[in-house]
Amino acid sequence: MKTLLTQRCVERTSHLLGKTRLFDTELPGFMCEVSASGRKAFYVLVRDEYGRQRQKKIADFPEVNVKTARQMAAALMQSVRSGGGAVLDEGRERRACPTLEQFVRERYLPHARLTKRSWSTDESILRNHLLPALGHKRLGEIGIEDMQNFYQQDLNAGAARGSANRRIILMRYIYNLAIKWELPGVTRNPARQVALLDPQNTRECFLSPDEMARLQRAVEDSPNPLLRYIVPTLLLTGMRKREVLDARWSDIDLQARTWYLPHTKSGKPRTVLLSEALVKLLSSVPRRAVSAGATDWVFANPATGKPFVSIFCAWDTARNKAELPRVRIHDLRHTFASLLINSSYELYDVMNALGHTQMRTTMRYAHLSRARKQLAVEAVAASSGLGELLNAGAANAGAFDAPLREVA
Repeated sequence: MKTLLTQRCVERTSHLLGKTRLFDTELPGFMCEVSASGRKAFYVLVRDEYGRQRQKKIADFPEVNVKTARQMAAALMQSVRSGGGAVLDEGRERRACPTLEQFVRERYLPHARLTKRSWSTDESILRNHLLPALGHKRLGEIGIEDMQNFYQQDLNAGAARGSANRRIILMRYIYNLAIKWELPGVTRNPARQVALLDPQNTRECFLSPDEMARLQRAVEDSPNPLLRYIVPTLLLTGMRKREVLDARWSDIDLQARTWYLPHTKSGKPRTVLLSEALVKLLSSVPRRAVSAGATDWVFANPATGKPFVSIFCAWDTARNKAELPRVRIHDLRHTFASLLINSSYELYDVMNALGHTQMRTTMRYAHLSRARKQLAVEAVAASSGLGELLNAGAANAGAFDAPLREVA
């Protein structure tokens, strides 16, 4: 309640009435709080850097009397107004900092829809995981501890390491944009300090020539008449499934042997060079007649004239028929990379052929490269004859040293 705070007023206020707040009419913002246990203390109402009202304690009663407490409160308020101490009517910049939910709805998602093919995945991660946990907090208020706690709770709830990592990586990207756009109150990226665990889900499968032949025979018998063209196209280009399924004739120049990809996972267009075998294969792809509604799609669904939404059923039938039940469509891309390396091409060539933007993505194939190089140095030792000579010398040295070791 509001009253003129005096020594007698504070002394006579009983705790039997429960928790009571006495707001001073002489100095607005100055008050005395009487707790249910009988403890009495003086406070000043202040606002933090985010504009939220907070109580700042001045002193306990009766250790400090009302007159002295009022003077202390007035001095603190004056300090606040001049820019020092706690914030009372300042901090406009930090108060302008939006909550995570506001920033996502108003800035991030509109930007992602224009720049990211996977924006719908981001929207799902935010809606189902990040916003329920952190959406109510301002971006400048979320700290490193908040992000670490979220990550640990995510793992404790049963999330796979790769899924939990992806949520933190998305937060890193959001904060990088907020800093880049000079959002008020955002000066650091708390998600960057979270140490991510190894997802332990890396699995590459490389088809042997025999397995590729079996797979090709299986797709040629598929009820889907275009699977016999789609699968070898994936194998001969290393392209991603969606890049092939969404291909247009207007982006392919069979004479120049080029395939232009305007939309890629990295967001940057690129051009794929075509082999002679692939040019012949694409030349034989059946095209819809004008009467049936000619289309620019290379692998148009015969029923709709549009790209296949999914080819999983046809693919699953073919891989089981070829006795390759664990082979995924993406493993055709891995096979393309392994064939390049086994043909003596370097990782840099593989990086360009697969359209990777960073070498660390391509480094998953480094073990193949090392195996190839090991074979090369072994070939030198064999062809020079030195390997056999040195092995014989080592054997003789061992025989000579044996008696000495026995004597010793």
